[in-house]
Amino acid sequence: MTSGCYVTVSKDELIVKRRKQEIFRIAISELTMVYLEGRGIAISADLTMRLCEQNVPRRRRAGRRA
Repeated sequence: MTSGCYVTVSKDELIVKRRKQEIFRIAISELTMVYLEGRGIAISADLTMRLCEQNVPRRRRAGRRA
């Protein structure tokens, strides 16, 4: 995943945006885990709650500095 992204939810889909442009979309029902790696990635509270409701684990790892 690219740094500086925003991860959110709309209806029943996880959406990744960068600079307000959608770059990825997937149905939450298709997920078994969400793994976010990089610097400056924000995840919405609504998505966090939806993932918890669906028992989808979420992991984060900060990106390495150059």
